[in-house]
Parts: sequence; structure tokens; C-alpha cells
Amino acid sequence: MHTIMIVDDQKDIGHLVGTLLRYAGHQSVWVEDGRKALELISHAPPNLVLLDIMMPNMSGFEVLEELRSDEAHNNLRVVMLTAVADAAMQEKARKLGANDYLVKGSDWDEMLVRIERQLKCA
Repeated sequence: MHTIMIVDDQKDIGHLVGTLLRYAGHQSVWVEDGRKALELISHAPPNLVLLDIMMPNMSGFEVLEELRSDEAHNNLRVVMLTAVADAAMQEKARKLGANDYLVKGSDWDEMLVRIERQLKCA
């Protein structure tokens, strides 16, 4: 069983994705804030992080930058999970070190396949 951290300021999304992950046999932790996510990751890193981009106080891009600049977490698998289906945002996420980019509300089965693919690399 893998542990997947969901970082999203929308509680409904956190619970929905968490339910899908549990159904697929994974443990999930929902965190509503980028700073709190970084704090939790420093103490107990998950196998994978699903990271929203647009959040108050600290964007997903800022969280990703911090993770990639920290040698201890540089190889942590990070998948952006966002409502923004913009090619420029996807490119920015990849340049910052995201391992994949998923759009909320798209095919949930495909999302699980891509998450499983990332977990195999972890």
C-alpha cells in the first residue's frame, strides 16, 4: 500500500480523490495548504504527492520549487492535479520538475492509471 498526499485547498476535491485512491488500495492524506504539506513531507514523506496549482498563501508551483530544491525530497514523485488545462501551465510544471500533469474532472480511470505509473517509478 502506498501513501499519497493530496494537496488541495478544496475540501471536496481532497475527499473525492482520497476516496478514489482508497478504492484503488492506497492510503491518502489530504492537506489544504502548501506550507503544511511541506512540513508534513519533511517529517514523513509520502510515496507520491498530488498537488493543486492554485491555492492561497503558497501556490503549487512554489511548493514544487521548494521540493525540487531540497535534496532530501528532490526525487519525490509529484503530479500536478489542477483545474487548469493550459499548455503554458503544463510546460511550467514540467520545467519545475513535475512528474505528470492531470486535469481535475477528466477521466478518473485514466488518472488512476497515471498515478499507478508514477508509483512504479517511486
